[in-house]
Amino acid sequence: MFAVTVEREVKHDTPLKMHYEFSFRVEAKHSENDFINLFAALVVAHGRHRAEAYAAMMGVDHLQLTTTLTTLSGAGIQEWTDVFMGMVAEALLRETDWQVARIAKEARFTSAGV
Repeated sequence: MFAVTVEREVKHDTPLKMHYEFSFRVEAKHSENDFINLFAALVVAHGRHRAEAYAAMMGVDHLQLTTTLTTLSGAGIQEWTDVFMGMVAEALLRETDWQVARIAKEARFTSAGV
């Protein structure tokens, strides 16, 4: 569903420690269905939201969104957002030296405890 790329660049180094600057990019893997592509792009842009919020962004009823998404992709809104947030958090934990609170914020979790 999603691809996460973490890039690391040496900002400056000292004799004792190298300092990095990290950035990341999340992309939705392109599908042949415009409905799924639009929904995936919204997940990347907005993270976890309720079905009603995504439905409003897409101009459809939330039940229509849920049914169509599940029928076309085999996954519901909760699964899409869980996969998205998990992939972003996992990549940032593995590739950066960021604090958990920052990773939670960047991955659009509601709190670091999640």
